[in-house]
This record gives sequence, C-alpha cells and structure tokens, in this order.
Amino acid sequence: MPVLAELYPELPHLPAWRSGDRQLRFLSPPEFARRRPERAYPVAALVFPRYQPQAELELQPLDPVAVLTRLIESNTWLDRPLNPAKIGELCAWIDTTPAYALRYGNLAAALEALATLWP
Repeated sequence: MPVLAELYPELPHLPAWRSGDRQLRFLSPPEFARRRPERAYPVAALVFPRYQPQAELELQPLDPVAVLTRLIESNTWLDRPLNPAKIGELCAWIDTTPAYALRYGNLAAALEALATLWP
C-alpha cells in the first residue's frame, strides 16, 4: 500500500476487506464508470502485477494456461456453480484477452509500461 499511496492518497483510509491472511482495499471506479454503472466495459488486458523493491521492470506476455493458473491462485471469484459451459466461456475469454505478468520496483516505470498496452 505505501507504493500506491503516492498516486492514491485516499487508499489508506478506504475500508479493508480480509482475504485469507491479506487485507485488501478497493479503489472507486473511474468517473465514467460511475456515470453508467449498468454498462459493461470490455477488458483490454489482464495484468498480474508484483511489486518487488529494487526489481527491474519486466512485462511478460502470459499464455492462457498461465492466466488460468494465476486467476485461480489469486482467489478470483468464479460464478458458481461451475459447469462445462461456464468453464468453456471462461477459457474462450482468456484465450482472446491479452495477459501479462508485470514485475516492478518503480511505480512510475510500471505505469509507463502499462500505458504501452493501450492506444
């Protein structure tokens, strides 16, 4: 959280949610999404960030198996009950959505790298 607090000063004051042994805080959606909450917004890419002090910036594409593994490992909420059709939809979505592992030690550099993913 100290790394992100520079960009999001409200972050330390947001409610914390427990997930296992971690506490999570969620930023509010951008203003455009608050104006139209009923609208679905497409996912341009999945990014799995990992902050490591002093780490060199590394942005690596992930294959669909690695994406599914990371989603499961991150306790992603999956629509229950799972059935073959839902699993097929999830796998098709993963297969068509670009995904990256991002390792960084400098937040400004990470933001610059992320900016290269979208026009």
